Amino acid sequence: MEDVDVTYDYRPSSKPAIELKCHLYDNQLNNRFVQSLDYSRFSQERIAAGYDHDPSSPLLPPGIIALWNLNCETVPENILHAPSRLTSMILDSQEPNVIFGGCYSGQICLWDVRINQRNPVCKTKSYKSNKNMHVQPICFMMQDPLNNMELVTLSRDGLMCSWSIDSGFRVPLQSIQLTYNPNTEASSTVNDRMLQAISMSVCPSTPSKMVVGSENSIYIGDRHSNGEMDRHFYAHDLPISAVHVSEILNSSGLTSICLSSSFDFTVKLWNLNKENSSEPLRTFHHKHFVVDVKWSPSQAEVFSSACADGTLNLWNLKLNENEPVSVIAMDNALAKMMWTRTGNQICVGDINGSVRIYDVQNSLCCYAPFHFGSDDLASTLFNAM
Repeated sequence: MEDVDVTYDYRPSSKPAIELKCHLYDNQLNNRFVQSLDYSRFSQERIAAGYDHDPSSPLLPPGIIALWNLNCETVPENILHAPSRLTSMILDSQEPNVIFGGCYSGQICLWDVRINQRNPVCKTKSYKSNKNMHVQPICFMMQDPLNNMELVTLSRDGLMCSWSIDSGFRVPLQSIQLTYNPNTEASSTVNDRMLQAISMSVCPSTPSKMVVGSENSIYIGDRHSNGEMDRHFYAHDLPISAVHVSEILNSSGLTSICLSSSFDFTVKLWNLNKENSSEPLRTFHHKHFVVDVKWSPSQAEVFSSACADGTLNLWNLKLNENEPVSVIAMDNALAKMMWTRTGNQICVGDINGSVRIYDVQNSLCCYAPFHFGSDDLASTLFNAM
């Protein structure tokens, strides 16, 4: 007999699974891809969105960051300019006025909204060639979970750098070239073994463990090693747009359950603890390119996926392992997606500069640990550990 949660209302609800809360849009952001999204840790009403260049207006800033308040949908609180096309952006977890950004040129930038200027207050130099500094687009950045005064960045050529935030990004504390064993002759050069990165996620229970998505493979390694990835496997037929390790499944003992999305129209579920990880636990088919995928931070069996046909898909693996429980169709192709830290909202950005916030039904966002059932996905995951 399955456990019954006495705090949960099992009665059918007529309320939709997700509902539009607000639509953030400004004409000056028209025709720009939303490349990055982040919620403020200090205010539930504040988010930041990073925008790519407008190809029809080459004289405008190549990259823009807009700071939005959800109570004002048409005018950003602040607009910041990047020296190059913006490819990555996060808000400082310790200081509410500081924003970090990564550029197409490989530059790392820092903005401080307390200073009355739109340009970065400090940034790295732009290099054409430097083995210890980024020269290719930044595809991932985060503050070190074990030291918030360090910033970790990854560029498309597989170069990972650690920076001291206090030092002004003059030189990286550490630069590591991520490589892998291509299972060929040992005499292969470093260039043959260089990893081409597109997306990355870290394991919450082991922050040094990283998962990197590339053109078609997933790589697993340790950030504090010499850069050699522990193992890799073929995962998708086309580039992997996103990888995401579940935080809540980590807290339930499933430490390496990962989702990956790809332009091959699929999302796949993996158990990275298995030495032979090349077979996914599940494959979720979509009707178009899948540009992003994210686990819910509050419900272990819930995740969302965003597609280039403008659809936002909400999945609940306890209710249906084959079809999403809710699909929202939008006018433009989607580009980026993010959950709030409480799991009660989903934020999505499209290719035309629009950012939409959706409220998630309470039954899908209230915290619920993962229970191992007898015939559901939990049993499958448990047996796969």
